[in-house]
Amino acid sequence: MRSVLLCMLLLPATSLAGSGFAEGFPRISANIDVIPYVTRGHANWLGVGVAPHWNIQVAHFSGDVPSLGVAEGWSARFRSGDLMCLDYYFNPDNRGFHVKAISARVAIEMRRNNVGNTLVGEDQILLGAGLGFRWFPTDTGLFAAPFFGLGAPVFSVGDRTIGGQTYDPPLPIAVFPALFIGYEFG
Repeated sequence: MRSVLLCMLLLPATSLAGSGFAEGFPRISANIDVIPYVTRGHANWLGVGVAPHWNIQVAHFSGDVPSLGVAEGWSARFRSGDLMCLDYYFNPDNRGFHVKAISARVAIEMRRNNVGNTLVGEDQILLGAGLGFRWFPTDTGLFAAPFFGLGAPVFSVGDRTIGGQTYDPPLPIAVFPALFIGYEFG
C-alpha cells in the first residue's frame, strides 16, 4: 500500500511533461539499495529527474540497524520507513556527484538481548543530508550509485524502556550508507 502511495506522489511531476521541462526531462528512475537486502530488509526507490541538476526520490525501506548505531546489549530494526529526497547534481545531465537533502519517517523496534522477546518501539522524523555519485556504465539507463548520508531525529515518540533499562543509541545521528542499483527511463 505504501508503495502505491509513493508512486502517487510522483505522478503529478510526470504529468507535467511538455509544460516547461528542459529537453530530455522528466526522466523516471527505479532502483533498490542493496545494503538493506543484506540486513533482512528492503529499500525500493522511485525517482523523477525533473530538470537539469534536480531529481526527486521517494522510498520505502526496512532492515536491521547497523551495529555502529545500536546500543550495547540491544538489537534494533527499522520496522518500516519512508523517505523523500531532493538531489542536486553538479552535472546538468543528472550524472556524477550529487548532494541529497533527506526527510524520513522511521519506525524502530528495539529489543534487550537478554530479556526474551519483549519489543519496544519508537517512531521518528529525521532530517539529513549526504553525498553520492551516480554512474551509468552504458547508455542503456542502468546505473550504480554509492551514497553516504547522515541524519538527526527532529521528533520522536514511543517507548524505549524494557525491564527498567532504556535504549540509548551510541550515536546522536543516523548513518545512511547505500549502494543503489537502478534504471533510468528516458
